[in-house]
Amino acid sequence: MRRGKLFGVIAISIIVVAIAWLSSRQLHAPDQALSVSFVGYTNLPDGKRAAVFVFSNQWAFTLKQWAGVYVERTPFAPVDNPSVWTEVTNPVWDRYLKPGETVRVPIHGPFPDQEWRLRVNWSPGIRARISVATRKHSMLPDFLKNPGTFFAKSDSVPP
Repeated sequence: MRRGKLFGVIAISIIVVAIAWLSSRQLHAPDQALSVSFVGYTNLPDGKRAAVFVFSNQWAFTLKQWAGVYVERTPFAPVDNPSVWTEVTNPVWDRYLKPGETVRVPIHGPFPDQEWRLRVNWSPGIRARISVATRKHSMLPDFLKNPGTFFAKSDSVPP
């Protein structure tokens, strides 16, 4: 009986270490693994204007684009600071993008009357899956619950 419990503890420990190692391998993502490109403005059926962007996974691994997207106004800060960005209120859903996959995303206005860019929240796919699966388990270490979040940015968009 005791031997079975010891085997179980060792097996679980090996699994946790393997998951941690695999997830940390992907934490060092390239600067623009998620490419965010402005396509142009379009008019919506309700008369409002939308900015159309293309999100593209430029990385060799699956990544998760989180629902949070932000507008950053000029002057652009040299470091990421989400506290000064404006969150976009129209729905942009979480999605996993496979390597090379591209999606078109309309972002509804109103938009700033100055130059701006879009900031998109993303994580490595395996880290996101582990994070989502482990969040409800308080006994697991915090590093498993942290997906390793990055912000991709578009080029500047004219008003």
